[in-house]
Amino acid sequence: IEAVIGHEVAHIANGDMDVPRLQQRGYEHIRVWREALADGPVSPRPAELFPLRRTFVTTAYSSSEDEYRRVVEQEFSIIIDATWDEVVLHFDTDLFCCVNCLFLISQLGSVPRLVWDLRSRSIELTTMDRAYLASCWRAYAGSDPTMIEDLLRQTPPALSHVAIALRA
Repeated sequence: IEAVIGHEVAHIANGDMDVPRLQQRGYEHIRVWREALADGPVSPRPAELFPLRRTFVTTAYSSSEDEYRRVVEQEFSIIIDATWDEVVLHFDTDLFCCVNCLFLISQLGSVPRLVWDLRSRSIELTTMDRAYLASCWRAYAGSDPTMIEDLLRQTPPALSHVAIALRA
């Protein structure tokens, strides 16, 4: 697919450790997601999320605000602001990866093709899948945890790993 002329594909790695594997596969546009949204406070809206996370990360992990802006916020802007024909999210099925992936999916609504690569299989996300996963992010980041329970009862079979992770 990447060989198609004019077809811009972004491959998003969940952390730096996965980059060599993606480079070995010959992928060109590799971006790295370096946040850990399963740990600490979150907000459903990026405008509130990043200042909240910046404060948390710089306090909890002895990181600097400049580093957070550079490795998380600027990378997020690159991912969101580019015009991709396809985005492949290389995220596993555990809670840590699922929460990060839910957030990114909730922000990538205008990308024509969105694929969640679970290593063992890939899922091309339908419009309904995307809407469901964006709802999962809003429920996870929101103030009413019972919303997650409601969504778990509606989990599409292809996304059962999300229900397992959110139950954790």
